[in-house]
Amino acid sequence: MNLDVTILSAAFNAALKQGHISVNPCGAVEPLKEKVQRKSTFTPEQVTALLKAVEDMEFAAPRGGKLDKKSNEALRRDWRGLILTAFYTGARLGDAATFQWKNVDLVSEIKTIRFDQGKTGREIVIAVHPALEDYLLSLPAPKTDAAFLFPSLAQRYVSPLSKMFMKIMERAHIEQRVIREKREGSGRSVNALSFHSLRHSFSSLLANAGIAEETRMALTGHTTREVHQRYTHRDLVLLRDAVAVLPRV
Repeated sequence: MNLDVTILSAAFNAALKQGHISVNPCGAVEPLKEKVQRKSTFTPEQVTALLKAVEDMEFAAPRGGKLDKKSNEALRRDWRGLILTAFYTGARLGDAATFQWKNVDLVSEIKTIRFDQGKTGREIVIAVHPALEDYLLSLPAPKTDAAFLFPSLAQRYVSPLSKMFMKIMERAHIEQRVIREKREGSGRSVNALSFHSLRHSFSSLLANAGIAEETRMALTGHTTREVHQRYTHRDLVLLRDAVAVLPRV
């Protein structure tokens, strides 16, 4: 409707300049506000489907062609871990893909992942869910703390990773829908489901389980206040109990 009014207004402006009319009737028309289309969330069943889809998936090489068996196995392992990490921590793709072992503490009584959030620079502390702990403990021992958790994915840009995830979604037979079409000449289409939807799922499931908003904000880093928070042991117990309500997938 806004586009239609703009086109009509241009015609009336031309008529106004030529003296055919004394006022542009479109000038008083208020533009309609665009309805915000929200991202969807993955259900636990859909996350399970994503994990199963990765199990025997054959990935393509960056420039086309097939990957060898070893490279495929590494990608399957790392994608499984990346999906689990995003679902159980709410971390963004760019952050989760570059997690290093120095970010992980599986020795203390309360296991945690600590990292500086890319967009804000704030330190985020997440209590490790038992299902994620099981996965991390199954990985080979790293040579150094600087080693990446998901080495086959860590050196890739976010955009190619997003496209790879879309392929995993297709293989998992998860229905996709577009919430915003690509505008002519610029922009891009926006899908209801993407890797970022795992972050939405994390927050939504916690909310539905009755976890307080303050705790959810601490876990996701959703805050506008420039506060450097340090977590006491009591805080970590609260965060651990909060993450523990998420279902196993």
